[in-house]
Amino acid sequence: MKRTHTLLLGAAFGVPALAVAVPVAASGGHTAPRPIIANKATNKAAEVSLAGNGPGAGGEARAATGITRAAVLARARWWLNKTNIPYSQSTCYTTSGQRSSCRAGTFRADCSGYVSLAWNVGNLTVGSSNPALTPLGGHTSKSREIAKSALAPGDAFAYYKGPGDDAHIALFVRWQGKVGGPAVVYEQAGGQSGPRQHVWSANYQRGYRAYRFLAIH
Repeated sequence: MKRTHTLLLGAAFGVPALAVAVPVAASGGHTAPRPIIANKATNKAAEVSLAGNGPGAGGEARAATGITRAAVLARARWWLNKTNIPYSQSTCYTTSGQRSSCRAGTFRADCSGYVSLAWNVGNLTVGSSNPALTPLGGHTSKSREIAKSALAPGDAFAYYKGPGDDAHIALFVRWQGKVGGPAVVYEQAGGQSGPRQHVWSANYQRGYRAYRFLAIH
């Protein structure tokens, strides 16, 4: 299903070389429509250097230091609003947004591939891989569930009813107003030519649970 969205342009960042795990089966094909609210606010926390928060051995955030919330958002912005990255559960891209075979150092152009890029964990799925981005599928997870009221930049909304199209994950950026109200998210969803910034209404969020990357600080 194709949708029309109000868009915000993302900031560009230099891209360091990455080495990540070989991709596994894709997960997440969410295409449900949602109300979109124009928003011109920026998240200054993401306008920072990635020094000290880049990939370590194996391409994952360094265990000793983890990754900052600002770095997670900065990594997500590498792909934000790139129209050359249409949604795909099988096509991969480099961090700079160049199409490539699915190999180490690339990420799928689907919802979970996009969050994997932001969290710097390799190509994982919402719940069907082991490990997975969330514990929703019963596997070892890179995140833990939190209360929605505790969401902070770089956390995620997710639901999972099974592999493939019956799952979705989006990166939480900030609340638009009061906590628990409309939420600004970055997501790669079906029908989009690239990840986009959207605003989810409080009603739309009801089908989702909140998760925090274990290595974020």
